[in-house]
Amino acid sequence: MSKINRNYQVVIGKLLVFLMTLILTFIGGEIGVKANVSMSSDSSSSVNSEPSSQMSNSKDSSKDSPEVTKTESNQTERNLITGKEKKTAVSNETKKTVQVGQSTENKSDNIAVTEAQKKGTVVVSYLYNETKNREEVYAKKKITGVVGTPYKTKALDLLNNNGQWILESKSNNTAGLFKSGIINVSYYYRTDVESDVEHKDGSDTCIDWTADKRIGIVQHDYVNGASILFERLNYNKKQYALTIWNTNGNVIKDRTINFGHEYSFVFQKSSSYIITVDSNGDLSVISRFLVGKQIQNAILIVSPNEPLFYRYKNYARPSRIDSKSEKAQKSVTNKKKLIRKQQKLPQTGDSSNNYASYLLVILIISIAAVFKRKNMRY
Repeated sequence: MSKINRNYQVVIGKLLVFLMTLILTFIGGEIGVKANVSMSSDSSSSVNSEPSSQMSNSKDSSKDSPEVTKTESNQTERNLITGKEKKTAVSNETKKTVQVGQSTENKSDNIAVTEAQKKGTVVVSYLYNETKNREEVYAKKKITGVVGTPYKTKALDLLNNNGQWILESKSNNTAGLFKSGIINVSYYYRTDVESDVEHKDGSDTCIDWTADKRIGIVQHDYVNGASILFERLNYNKKQYALTIWNTNGNVIKDRTINFGHEYSFVFQKSSSYIITVDSNGDLSVISRFLVGKQIQNAILIVSPNEPLFYRYKNYARPSRIDSKSEKAQKSVTNKKKLIRKQQKLPQTGDSSNNYASYLLVILIISIAAVFKRKNMRY
């Protein structure tokens, strides 16, 4: 019985040792798994601390269990070191990738900024021809803008305000988008045509035409020193600016006259003008001046479709020129005088009126005397 109990105790002891070995081995493996997980997620300092914990657990398990050897402990340490090196390598590679990505992004941003700041230039030239074979530059200007953005140019107004230049043509790129380099835009003008004619009486007519034969300026200087000027300042309006100077060089009329009208002006009872402007702007001026006992009569006709017409003639006339208003005033005055004359009573010095009065008085006295005698008889 005692021998059986001993054998039983030995078997139970071996079973206990085996169970203890299994438990220690399981505990050691679980600690190793935890160490690997911690190493992949924590910093390098936590990774360094866990191998020592693993080694201590391995030493404890080697003391408790003869099946855990130093070789296994060394292998575990090498695995931990290899894992650390792999993590470090992965971390370095990630940093390099991030740096490369950042560098690429910065380069693309720089390129975008450079393209956005790139400028283009538009050079606008306003040209005219003094001769058929030569182009002259009247003006030139530059416009700058960001490449890809729109630009728009416009013609200069060289027609109005006594410019008399008409826009003949222009290039096809007067509007568009800025691009790298220089864009040339051109506007072409036709200049005005001037003529100056001196007449036989010594007067002078100067005319400024547009290239398409429209009246721009007409100035006529009379031989006596008077002058008349027509100016078309705005070709969008059918009208002229009229200025008249007298023989002393003083302005006596400054106003606007419209196409399709006739105007009459009389100044100081010694000069007059009848001006007719037709619907196309053709001019007709009849002028009269009193010089001594003569009237200087002149007719000026200016039309783009006809040669310049000018005729003058002197007339022997009374000492002044009467306007329509003056004639009307004279007529009214004469009527008033006639009415007053008819209403005027006889004056004492009028013999015919006095003789009739005397006869009338004598007749009345005679009749009265006859009636008085008859009354006395009865």
